[in-house]
Amino acid sequence: MSDIVERLRRWEKHEVVGGDCFDGANEIERLRADRDSWADQADARVKDCVEYISEIERLRGFVDEAFQVWPYGDWNGGALQDALVRHGLVALKYPPPREPCGPDCLCAESYLADEFAGGDVECYQRVR
Repeated sequence: MSDIVERLRRWEKHEVVGGDCFDGANEIERLRADRDSWADQADARVKDCVEYISEIERLRGFVDEAFQVWPYGDWNGGALQDALVRHGLVALKYPPPREPCGPDCLCAESYLADEFAGGDVECYQRVR
């Protein structure tokens, strides 16, 4: 920004800028390009913030549901998974995987190789 201010100051005084006379039209185009670039960066930051707030709201809903069960209730794995899906924190992977996703694949502990091959696997993954 200070570069722009300096160039405009020199232009007002009719000084040479960058070895050539100041070309107002080119400078205006450069300023517009800078403005558009800044607008694009701002849009990206706003989008990131909206996604972040959305994730916070999903987590808040999940935690609220967890505290409805606590301290006397109990969540088994299925109820926990259902709550995570309900609040958009995990989702069923589609299409179903045909093989374990890696060495730490939790589904590999629950399904046999032929179940993977047949596409009979319900694999949940974190939603980001």
